[in-house]
Amino acid sequence: MSLKRTLYILLVIVVAGVSALTGALAGGVVVYRTLRQQPSSLPAPIQEILPANNTNPNQTLTLDTTNIETSITQSVQKVGPAVVTVVGTVPGQLTIFGPTAIRP
Repeated sequence: MSLKRTLYILLVIVVAGVSALTGALAGGVVVYRTLRQQPSSLPAPIQEILPANNTNPNQTLTLDTTNIETSITQSVQKVGPAVVTVVGTVPGQLTIFGPTAIRP
């Protein structure tokens, strides 16, 4: 490579690096300023707005999400065996691996 081309590539890399660092710095400043102004405009905690009606510690809540069956899952189970994939090759066509075989 010539010296001129090498210096040009180095200049492009330096400009890209400076641009990336400037963008990261500007983005960080924007996020920092936004987060510093945010707490004053937040609503009161949810517990103060909606207090719990029943706080009996003897109650337990059991949530079973492993046996959910919707119309979508039922339809997929019905149609699943009918899904067919057809793969075809055109003889003599150029692919990234080279031309396909021409069969008589």
